[in-house]
Amino acid sequence: QHITPAQLKDWLGTAQGDVDLRIQLRNHVLGRSCGGHQTVPLVRFKVLVAGLCHRGHVGQGLHAARAGHGQRSQLATLDLPHDGGRTREKHLHLPDGAGPGVDILLDLNFNTTTEGYLKILRAIAHLDLFWVEIDSDNPEALGHIRRASPHPVSSCETLLGLAEFLPYFREQALDVAIIDTPWNGVWQSMKIAAAAEAHEVNVAPHNFYGHLCTMMNAHFCAAVPNLRIMETDIDRIAWDHELFTHVPEIVDGHLILPDRPGWGTEPDEAGLRAHPPRGVTGLLSYGRKT
Repeated sequence: QHITPAQLKDWLGTAQGDVDLRIQLRNHVLGRSCGGHQTVPLVRFKVLVAGLCHRGHVGQGLHAARAGHGQRSQLATLDLPHDGGRTREKHLHLPDGAGPGVDILLDLNFNTTTEGYLKILRAIAHLDLFWVEIDSDNPEALGHIRRASPHPVSSCETLLGLAEFLPYFREQALDVAIIDTPWNGVWQSMKIAAAAEAHEVNVAPHNFYGHLCTMMNAHFCAAVPNLRIMETDIDRIAWDHELFTHVPEIVDGHLILPDRPGWGTEPDEAGLRAHPPRGVTGLLSYGRKT
């Protein structure tokens, strides 16, 4: 009852495309069949905004996502906008002991307004960031932010369908378009990536899901010519590997594209039965009234 027509179309497109490709290319690897690469570079470290209440409030500040063994270290203290222009001292935790091979990606999401984003960007101008991720419903506002930003800007992980991306491309509102491949469908995501390339915009997949979605995103990344980086979630549950026939192989920060047919992994029905859902939680309960 909470599925939109656009979501249904994209899911059916992904499922139908998978079935068709399994019939037509049963002995072919999907990403490589499109002339793709054999490895995909992965995000090493991503800083998330945590504890935020609503737009316009920085809330509890910026906290680092866990990387490696989950160690955190304080690198800088920032004055961030809070409550109508007042400032509060916040701590930005960054991995100072991880070495030069770790990139920092700051995710601000929808957590403030144009004024707030600009104040944050001025406060962190001295940091060496891979990108700053900002979500905005207004392409013109995001374009204004990007033109004032000392860091590359990524966005659009919540958008569905090419039509929703086009205003951001026309506005040159971002450096990297983040495409949620499982929700858009790989078939539609390839169209979005092609449109991004025509506007000289790179792409990256939105991928905080399980191993099947990771492999879908990996094949997408291997096939597009304008890939920037691929996101992956390294915090896994202990029995996560039991849910799929194969897990992603990661070597030196790169995902190795498998030579198995299809996506390279499938849900393991025995594993799924051994770990049934405990109830309707998380994204499954999104939008439902209690």
